[in-house]
Amino acid sequence: MGAAKTQRIKRRASGSQHRAELTRQKILKAALREFSELGLAGARVDKIAARARVNKQILYYHFGNKEMLFGATLASVYNTPFPDELLAPTATNASAEAEMGELVSALFKHFRNFEEGTALIGHENLYRAKHLTPTLRKEIRISVSPVIEAIQRVVKRGQRDGAFAPDVSVEKLYLTLVAMTMFYFSHAYTLSAILEKDLLDDDAIAAWKETVAETVLATLRMQRQQTRKGFARAAGV
Repeated sequence: MGAAKTQRIKRRASGSQHRAELTRQKILKAALREFSELGLAGARVDKIAARARVNKQILYYHFGNKEMLFGATLASVYNTPFPDELLAPTATNASAEAEMGELVSALFKHFRNFEEGTALIGHENLYRAKHLTPTLRKEIRISVSPVIEAIQRVVKRGQRDGAFAPDVSVEKLYLTLVAMTMFYFSHAYTLSAILEKDLLDDDAIAAWKETVAETVLATLRMQRQQTRKGFARAAGV
């Protein structure tokens, strides 16, 4: 086989792979809309195919069945990139407290633009993570690890500077941050009805973001103060 013919075959194969990936992404985007609105039980494959503008045979070729498509859509949600400012260190002259505030702001930005994703995760929690296969769990941990590492980096810096307590749990801090940001947006409509105010209004979001930052920083400082009091008691002061 000549070199030119080999190159043509390679280009055709590369083009086919690219088209197949584009088709997969269209299906996943359509599936996210359908599953986030109706869940696994209520979603219909024919509607997903229509949204993606493919026939059902193509959909089944790429994803097997509806439940497998649900799992693949869930994986794509967790693979959604986090904002750059959440992962990249801020200016070196910024304090650890300021960096923690930036982390809070970045998480708000992420979850504010992640409504369909949080809805899908909510549906999966109703199934008690049934569709999180060992492979998917590993992929999720890889996707989330940069966020946990960013939190850990800021905490360690605050500890070196004496701003944060030496016994801060990064895992608990991560849970706190996600709970106070993701929960706010995933439950905003019912909470708005209860409180009789629009919690998705820009001013309301800004106020809650400030509250979260203040609460987190106050907790870190309080832990530091408690640690100092413990040292003083141990020293008999």
